[in-house]
Amino acid sequence: MPDCDSLLTIDSRPIDAVLFDAGGIFVIPDPTVLSPLLAFYGATTDVAAYHRAHYRGMAAKSAAGSGERDWAVYNEAYVRCVGVPDHDVAEAAIALDRSRSAYLWRHVLDDSVVALRALHERGVPIGVVSNATGQIESVPRGVRG
Repeated sequence: MPDCDSLLTIDSRPIDAVLFDAGGIFVIPDPTVLSPLLAFYGATTDVAAYHRAHYRGMAAKSAAGSGERDWAVYNEAYVRCVGVPDHDVAEAAIALDRSRSAYLWRHVLDDSVVALRALHERGVPIGVVSNATGQIESVPRGVRG
């Protein structure tokens, strides 16, 4: 098994920096907002299910080759993953779509932020990018770690 230092090279070349996209790595759509909305359609309110649902939705969106502005496949996979029954999936997916806002991407994934800090403390050059509307910069600072 390689040690941590060997993981910082690719083909014996040192890595210049590690770049992260904030969405999906450090923040996901806020389950505390989405769970009451989707509970109306029979979804669970378990926050962990909403974590999984985001990644299930993104995987479905990617597999379908959906464009950046096409979230239909994501919405359906997401609501199914949180337990919306088949007979309510279409309506719940519409409700999820109508709730979409850049400001909803605020649920911080604490473990990812802790890992980012660990990389920083090791001196690894890092960057975080986002196509959000300016709120992402303050999100990781508010996390305990």
